Amino acid sequence: VHRPGGPSEMVELKRKLSPNDWSQIAVVFNGRTSELTLFVNAEYSTITTSSGKTWPSTTSGTFLQAVVISSGAKNLFGPVELRSEALLIKTCQELYYRRLGTMVLRQGPAMTDAKRMTRTVKYDRQAFSAPGFLLAPPLLLQARTQKTSECSTSYATWALNKKWLDIVKGPVCDTPFQRASDIRNSPLPLLSCSKDTHDETIEWFGKRPITIGFGHLEGYLAYPEYLTSSMQVPMQVRNGESLDSDGLLDTETRMASVIMLLLAPDAGLLSYLQITASLAHGDVQIEIDYSQVSALEGAAMQGCLAVQIAALLVAFVLLMNNWYTIRLLRRGNRCCLLSSELCLLIFDLLLNIGLVLYSLKRSIDLISMSDQLLALVEEVMQTPWSDKAINLSTKTNMFFEGLSAFESLLNAGLQERRYSLALCWATLLRVVQLTSAHPRTAMLVNTFLKGLDDLWHFLLLFLLMFSAFGLLARALFGTLRREFYTLTSTFVVQFHMMLGSIPDGFGLDAEQTIYILLFVFTMYFFVVNFLLAIIVEAYLEVKRDVELSEVEQGFFTDVKDMLVLMFMRARYGFHN
Repeated sequence: VHRPGGPSEMVELKRKLSPNDWSQIAVVFNGRTSELTLFVNAEYSTITTSSGKTWPSTTSGTFLQAVVISSGAKNLFGPVELRSEALLIKTCQELYYRRLGTMVLRQGPAMTDAKRMTRTVKYDRQAFSAPGFLLAPPLLLQARTQKTSECSTSYATWALNKKWLDIVKGPVCDTPFQRASDIRNSPLPLLSCSKDTHDETIEWFGKRPITIGFGHLEGYLAYPEYLTSSMQVPMQVRNGESLDSDGLLDTETRMASVIMLLLAPDAGLLSYLQITASLAHGDVQIEIDYSQVSALEGAAMQGCLAVQIAALLVAFVLLMNNWYTIRLLRRGNRCCLLSSELCLLIFDLLLNIGLVLYSLKRSIDLISMSDQLLALVEEVMQTPWSDKAINLSTKTNMFFEGLSAFESLLNAGLQERRYSLALCWATLLRVVQLTSAHPRTAMLVNTFLKGLDDLWHFLLLFLLMFSAFGLLARALFGTLRREFYTLTSTFVVQFHMMLGSIPDGFGLDAEQTIYILLFVFTMYFFVVNFLLAIIVEAYLEVKRDVELSEVEQGFFTDVKDMLVLMFMRARYGFHN
């Protein structure tokens, strides 16, 4: 430590530093005492000067003249940071532990290139393995627009070119501040509009675009990049030219999409994740696509197969019951009658056939899915990501070709899911219809049938009023508020208002407040209450009919009588 007007003194840190390890050193000079506080990593100590004087040894207001750090040839130093105020002990310790993880991996440059290339990096192995891993490096795909001086409107095209001419004909600066030649020849470097491009020869960051055949960017020309290398390095060198990574996405970016393909070995789950940002007219729309395909093996597959076989047996029994009922109808010469009984019988027959086909298809898929996923994973992992002789565009094309089988599995799974949903809805409707077997449980079906004519006319009124208010809100606030930007979003807001929600801005804007009040009073207080009145009136009529019925009994009473009747038939041979 050098100070003006006094001798230099030295503090030796040799014994406090660990060889071949990164260390953080913090030194605090106290101008009022004869102490120097020294932090090495997370430990600190206090050192007193040999002369007993203060370290600065200067008049008040004068700082140290210099601090010189000397070391042997084998020591490497990072940046030296000077602060006007001393850090607390806990702050120094916090800085050390915060930087430790990074500095362990980045121990600084080696003395020679040979040592730098052969040096190993310390790695702290985790106690537990990860539940999943990436089958391919995360990809960043970018669809771009092209600059043009021809805008969508004639007045905008005229204004753009007029502004450019004013710049070109304006004052000319001397060297080295003169305008570049490209600015004098075209307005595009300064002013431009954008248009969609299908030109595969236009390069961006040293790459040409490729046609994407999967996901959100299907059919677009997109520029592929590694997500990690694009986002974690400040500069990239492409074709001998240094490029700023921050400029990878700019105002000409139309869509940017991140793609990840993950495999969870324990669950046998292959997942595809795509996050896409659409940039248009100053608005950003985020779309997330998550798809997965799973395969079951061992006890899990056996349990699922047992469920499918049980469902298949039940559907087969019901199918036989339908066949037996059809025989009874033919024997009674009632098959030719287009009655409700025959319609329900045909519906049950088709439903049971659908259940049998679904159970068979699902069982076959469960058995073969494991082999299909294995073939898919092998094909995707054959993409030579680490081969430097193959460019990224070629690798990306190979990757998407491997994903074509994954897309086929997704489409097949989507069709199967739609088919199963149709069966579930058909089964639910049949269950609801079966509640009409007894007068006491037929309240729902009979109420709907009783008020069907009024409900139909109410639906016409509701659609008319709801659509009218939606079109009005879209015309008034579509360009002012985001929730009314599209007709679909407007209908969603109105539906929430019918449930009692009030959108933001109520009471702040006069036009929106009037619209909300009119909608709430018309649709919530009047129209919704009309619906309740129709339902209540139909229910009262159905309840009155049940009370006037002479054969109606309680549900469980009728069940008991049916069981007694079945016993009597079996015991005494009563006819139907």
